[in-house]
Amino acid sequence: MNLEDVEFSFSNKGLLPWEGGCLWEREGEKPLLQLRKVFKKQERFLWLYTRTEIIAHELVHARRLHFNEPIFEEVLAYRTSSSAFRRFFGPLFRSSKESLFFVLTLPTLFFLPMIYIGVLGFFLIRLFRVQCLFARAKRRLMKDLGDEERVFQHLILLTDKEIITIAHDA
Repeated sequence: MNLEDVEFSFSNKGLLPWEGGCLWEREGEKPLLQLRKVFKKQERFLWLYTRTEIIAHELVHARRLHFNEPIFEEVLAYRTSSSAFRRFFGPLFRSSKESLFFVLTLPTLFFLPMIYIGVLGFFLIRLFRVQCLFARAKRRLMKDLGDEERVFQHLILLTDKEIITIAHDA
């Protein structure tokens, strides 16, 4: 999906404090790519994210709007990051609800640390399993397609089940 295929808005409404942007699906209209107000004047947010990186991330979501595939959605979107750390750990959460849940469990770290460690452990184990599957599927496709960009463009068009099938065939 290209920039012409989405509409842009600069607003903080509906974004969690750590979110740089969001893509909204709208019935009968172009998707709306909402960026934090700060991106109207600045290229960076929270010393981490750049406007370009947020736009690339959200365009992956726009490209996959017709899917309802939660397992690899964020893995694919974070593949556009310039940071290897964010490419791997960025998809720790699959939704805003999960990241909010994680933040809300933070106080248990002081009173019931095992609960917090358990919650973090769940998210990390799930992430490692998904990243391993994704890496296997990517290696398999590299054998056939040979070019990293072509592999990425192919993976964007696949369902979770198709990516898992390719990973198991590797």
